[in-house]
Amino acid sequence: MKALAIAATLLVASGSAFAADLPPAPAPVLKAVAYVPAFSWTGLYLGGQVGYSWGDAESSLSLPGLPDYLSASGSPNGVFGGGFAGYNYQFASNLVVGIEADINGGSLDSSGSVSSIFGPAAWEVSAKHELQWFGSVRARVGYAFDRFLPFVTAGYAFGSVESSFMAPGDRVSPSESVSGWTVGGGLEYAVTDNILARIEYRYTDYGDVSSLLPYYSNLTVNQSYSTNDLRLGLSYKF
Repeated sequence: MKALAIAATLLVASGSAFAADLPPAPAPVLKAVAYVPAFSWTGLYLGGQVGYSWGDAESSLSLPGLPDYLSASGSPNGVFGGGFAGYNYQFASNLVVGIEADINGGSLDSSGSVSSIFGPAAWEVSAKHELQWFGSVRARVGYAFDRFLPFVTAGYAFGSVESSFMAPGDRVSPSESVSGWTVGGGLEYAVTDNILARIEYRYTDYGDVSSLLPYYSNLTVNQSYSTNDLRLGLSYKF
């Protein structure tokens, strides 16, 4: 028994001495976690867009004190392109507000059917409606889900329209500036910290405008236009 105890003591002592000779265990390595700040929509941006527009147009010819004796309707449509610029500000609550302006041009026209208060016209008359260029200045409000921004927009719209009445050997075709309102919404996505992509729908009412033509015995041409359009845009955020 005494020999057993002596052996155990020697074993423990030798183990302790062996452990003392071992190198210390390496300290645990802490991996640094990179901090990625949340994307902010605050800033100035500039971009371009393409889209497709379809709408309704009404026009008529009248003389002072008399009802419209010729009227026409059409559905101007076509592809357009243009540019836009704006500024966004993002609050701590992720609410984003901004202001934006855009200007566009394209071939948005259609032929219209002509009717008369006197029944079928006694001469061949055709009509054409065209939205020559258009733009807007609007407010935007959205809510940011990091890099996604659903938004609504509304504001002032303006443009230039032309309604033509054509008969053999004659043509009445005044161009007029129009103004009205526009409203819509869409979704924007920050592809990178500087590149933004969007899809947007807008409805625009350009109101009514009348053109007095003194050289046609005070003939008046009345015009009204409204449009729907779908836009795809790409912009650079500074």
